[in-house]
Amino acid sequence: MENQLKEIDLSDIFVIIKKEKKIIISLFFIGLVAGVVWFFIAPTKYSGTSIIEIGRRSELETDIFEGPLQVIERIKNKPFIAGVDISSSNPLSTNLVKFNAVNRDYDKVKMVLEEINNTILNEHSEIFEKKITALDKKEELLEKELNNLEEDISYFLLRGQQVAVFKLEIYNIQRLINNIENEKKNIINTRIIDKPVIEEIRPGYLTIVFSAFSGLFLGLVFAFLHKNFWRDKIV
Repeated sequence: MENQLKEIDLSDIFVIIKKEKKIIISLFFIGLVAGVVWFFIAPTKYSGTSIIEIGRRSELETDIFEGPLQVIERIKNKPFIAGVDISSSNPLSTNLVKFNAVNRDYDKVKMVLEEINNTILNEHSEIFEKKITALDKKEELLEKELNNLEEDISYFLLRGQQVAVFKLEIYNIQRLINNIENEKKNIINTRIIDKPVIEEIRPGYLTIVFSAFSGLFLGLVFAFLHKNFWRDKIV
């Protein structure tokens, strides 16, 4: 003989709820109490954020620094303080990188964010200084060449000779010097936009509501799975 479940109409549901209300109410209050207890005894966590802007050339296509996504990938592979959850993100179409750290220890959260910022800033500052130094040396050589040409012009002018070629060369050198000056001005070094900001994380009131409704849901599940219900419905 095949066993077959009868269809449950709305009146059946209300009958079951009324019959098993003790189980439903009990589990609801258990969930409510558990939520209240967790609200007060849950361990405090701290969440910190910091934002840096990756350096770049402001008017040129090429870049002397790594991109935001490269920074994020590299930071993932660096060993920082154990036990601190670190995440990072790059707002679309920007050179910003946002770092987030979470831990139960306030000092660890602050320390790891400062370490990340300092690591990136120090590495990029070294690149920045090397680039500026190289441009300064190049500019210095051009200025020496310019001075030599100006001396040559003075020499040839005293003898009444043509100096048009020298003037053209001086113009070209001066243009190169101006380009170097502009390039130095257009290099923006990596910088901190927001220093570490740390907030305390505690369970919200929604934790209590969620826990209470979870208990209510379990109560309803137990009510409908109660053996008396199935025994009455199975032929």
